[in-house]
Amino acid sequence: MTFRFAALDPRHAIRPRGTRRRRLGALVGILLAVAAAGAEAGARATRVEPAEVPAGSGDTDVRVEGQDFTGTARVLVNGAPVTTDLLGPTQLRVRLPAALLARAGRLELRVVEGKPQSADEKALVMTVVNPAPRLDVIEVPVLAVGEPSASIKLIGKAFRPDSTVQVAGTAIQTAFRSPEELIGTIPAELLTATGKLAVSVVTPGPGGGSSLAGQIAITDPLFPGRFVVFTSNRRQGRNHVYLLDRRGNRLDALQEANSADGSDAYPSINADGRYIAFQSDRNRGQYDIFLFDREKRTLDALPEANHPTAFDGFPALSPDGRFIVFESDRLGKPKIFLFDLRTRALSELKQANETNADDGLAAISN
Repeated sequence: MTFRFAALDPRHAIRPRGTRRRRLGALVGILLAVAAAGAEAGARATRVEPAEVPAGSGDTDVRVEGQDFTGTARVLVNGAPVTTDLLGPTQLRVRLPAALLARAGRLELRVVEGKPQSADEKALVMTVVNPAPRLDVIEVPVLAVGEPSASIKLIGKAFRPDSTVQVAGTAIQTAFRSPEELIGTIPAELLTATGKLAVSVVTPGPGGGSSLAGQIAITDPLFPGRFVVFTSNRRQGRNHVYLLDRRGNRLDALQEANSADGSDAYPSINADGRYIAFQSDRNRGQYDIFLFDREKRTLDALPEANHPTAFDGFPALSPDGRFIVFESDRLGKPKIFLFDLRTRALSELKQANETNADDGLAAISN
């Protein structure tokens, strides 16, 4: 019997057992890596709620919705990790620190499972938005043509450090004091003519917007001692209040202020001549204080200040027209009281009054 031996192909040569074990281990490792990669790839974020957060908020929780989230999921915001809690396979709770919400802008949120995210992973975008500003009060000095500049105070709500004051549609230098207060500096080029100027607060986006506008007045240059207010009995022997405008030598009989049947006297006028305070006995012969607005030609009976049965008189206006000090005997003796025309609040000046003395005939500065 003849035996023939065929040459074996080197590719089919029998390998040692150790080599086969190493190859099998490598194959298992590859399969596990593929499975892990598939698990990571399965986690996907689809939505963040809310999509907008107001600028200036404190630490804020938002929800990230998606699928296949696990306990290893974490969220990066603009590349930095933030506190992340797993609420379920489709929802994460994310804590956004206040530092990320200090200013308006975009935040990019990426969900990462285990290892760092791939460079092409899609981010969810949420927006930090500025609130819309609200303008409530403009505090403004007397503004006259030709002044080099002037400061105004704006009081309101939701002001931001990047909010600006606009006067007649022009952004002016603005200083942020707080979310309720801004200071604006009006340049000389806006003070070249008399008239009314619109004032508003504008906050840039995202969000933001423009407040409702108020108005300020630019007057003629100041005329020192321009207005003189005085008492005269030239009409039927009764005392009435008159105003002389010295710049044009024009006399204003203040007919809307004076009473035909009463005595009106002891006037006081504020610095720009708009407001006149005086006393009158038109109410059943009892003296009360009144305020006349020359610009609107309206009379304010000051019911919050006057007492129903006591004497209230000898008023004095502060130069800015906000406060009236006056004398009243409602406590049994003459005492000094202060009335705030802005807040309509009345107060006794206890530190000035003395219990057993007569106190009155006061004056007040700005």
